[in-house]
Order: sequence, then C-alpha cells, then structure tokens
Amino acid sequence: MVKVVRNDPLLDAILIEETEGIRFSTVLSNLTRSNITLPLILFSEMCTPQLTRDAINNHVNNYLCTAGREPADYYQELSNLVVFTIERDRVLTQHSLDTKRLAALVELAKLGPYNFPTMLDFTLEKAIELTGSEVGYVAIVDREHNMLNMLAWSKNAQLASDIANPPMTFDLDKVGLWGAPVRTGKAMIIDDYKSIKHPMKHGTPKGHVDLRNLMMVPIRYEKEIVATAGVANKTRSYSALDEYNVESLFEELFKIQQSMISRNRYEADIEILGQVLDNCPIGVIFLTEDYKKAI
Repeated sequence: MVKVVRNDPLLDAILIEETEGIRFSTVLSNLTRSNITLPLILFSEMCTPQLTRDAINNHVNNYLCTAGREPADYYQELSNLVVFTIERDRVLTQHSLDTKRLAALVELAKLGPYNFPTMLDFTLEKAIELTGSEVGYVAIVDREHNMLNMLAWSKNAQLASDIANPPMTFDLDKVGLWGAPVRTGKAMIIDDYKSIKHPMKHGTPKGHVDLRNLMMVPIRYEKEIVATAGVANKTRSYSALDEYNVESLFEELFKIQQSMISRNRYEADIEILGQVLDNCPIGVIFLTEDYKKAI
C-alpha cells in the first residue's frame, strides 16, 4: 500500500477499514515510517473504545462506525466524509500557501531595494515553491522595440537544459505561446503541453527542458503589463490560487524595482540641483510635489 501511495502523487486521502485481518495501528505505523501525511479516514464495524482512542490520538481526520448499519447507509455517509475531508485539506493547504506567500513578500521587502538580481532570483524560486513546480522563468517587456527580454531562468531549468547559449530576446509578434500573456493580458494554463494543439505553439528548441504542463501569467505595474512569468511541471493541474500567488509575488517585485528607480532619479536630480544652487546668489527652497519635504 505504501508503495502505491508513494507512486501516485494525485491521491487526496487514504481510507482504512479495520477488520480482523487489517489493523489500523499496523497501517498507521507503515504510513508514519514512510512520512506519508495524507488525510486519513478510518471506518470499521468493530467499534471498540480502544479503536476510538487510537483514532483520536493519531489525528485521524474522520472516523465512521459501521456496526449494525446497512452498506447503502454507511457508504453514503462515507462518501460525504471523503468529500468533506478532501475539501478541508485543500482549504488548510490554501491557508498554508497564503501564509508562505505573505512571508515571502516580507522577505522580499527586506532584500531590496539595492540588489535587483538577487530579489529576482528569490522571487522566481519562491514562485516555483508555492506552486509546487519544478522550473520557471521571468521575462520583461520592451514596448519600444516590441520585444520580450528573458531576465532569469530558475536554477532547475538551467540544470535540465542542454542549450549552451539560450536566446534571451524574442520578437513579441513571433514568440508564440511565451508572449501570449503579454498579448492577451490573461494567464495561460496548459495541462498537457506535449499534446496540446494551439495556433501559437511553435514548439521548443532542441535541448530545452522537458515540459509536461505550464502556467504563464502577465505581470502588471500601474495597470500596464511590464513582464511575464511562467512555471512548469507541477504534479497536479495549475489553479487560480497558483496564478494569484505568482502574480502577487512578481507584482510586488516590480513595485520595489520601480520605487528604487524613482528614488535614484530623485536623488540624482537633487544632487544636480544642489550643485547649481551652491553657486547661486539667491536663496531657494525646493519642495516635493506633495509639499512634505523641503530642501
């Protein structure tokens, strides 16, 4: 059983029926040793006090006693328990991801605003971690030249790729699927990359990392699309929560970057103005646009 669970990452819960030949304690011991933490549902017609205590002490998600009941009756209840247990686990998982995303945003704020490449790599790796992906990338939009410029590949993508000198700039009109989030302003999720037939799919170059599924999202700053990020090879299908997590991380990154650029320009302007005013025979007060700072 443990081998089956390990080899099937799409399992949502484990149902254990205690009988004379199958003891809950034995099954639980095997699961614990194998570090399998899927939600557990225990049901049995041998509703002993000891079994109830074992279920409670070992954090079984739901326990159903079937003694004296017709199969049609308790199987309906068991079906409801399965749905409830899986949905509850998904809610808890989402809450955990929300917490991790907020923690990542705090860490990102602490990194900046002086080392953008470090912040970029951090954000990309966190996006991969939060979505359960294997690889990812981020590219910035050059509106003036209608180009898409690759900023970073994830470490795993670099290791898995056999391309010695991967292209770093792409014509937005010719780039195919990679440019779709920029052209359409919408996220694109592809569950089976190899079999999908899409008019914008131009394939991948020889040696490119193998893609099973893929999610690409547009990144906005002040309502304008400034970049696009993608993650790939998640065990399950990508979801709206994955889209939100990736967008949130990268939009915060570009807010910090733009703040850094604006501050550098402001400080440079002040330095030039200061040099001029030092040689000026009159007194001058410089006010910011909101009148909150005077020099």
